[in-house]
Amino acid sequence: MRFQARMMPRGMRRNFGAVGAATISLEETGIVIDAEFHQFDIPFLVSPGFSETFCAPSRRTIPYSSIIRHSPPKWFRGHHQILYQLPDRSKRLVCFRLDQSTPDRRDDDFETRLGQGRTIASLYLQA
Repeated sequence: MRFQARMMPRGMRRNFGAVGAATISLEETGIVIDAEFHQFDIPFLVSPGFSETFCAPSRRTIPYSSIIRHSPPKWFRGHHQILYQLPDRSKRLVCFRLDQSTPDRRDDDFETRLGQGRTIASLYLQA
């Protein structure tokens, strides 16, 4: 299932490195994000418009088994946050806001599908 989203860079150390519009797909093995990614670390003080010149379209996959926490949008924070762990034990944070213009692509639907994927991954790891 695909969702249109807007990536929201947060923080300096654990940033995912994606900017602008993105397509988020919930596949069998994990979350696949198609977006513009920074090609190298850009200092926090560089303006967002200038930093986008150093981006290239790419695709990244976050396996369900590596997701530590998912925080759905709340009334005071209108975006999703997914914290996941890399193989070297470092952590990354992905922040995005889903496009609500399509009626069947709501936040609740995303949370349900993400929960199903994480449950299946945890059952597979226990077997």
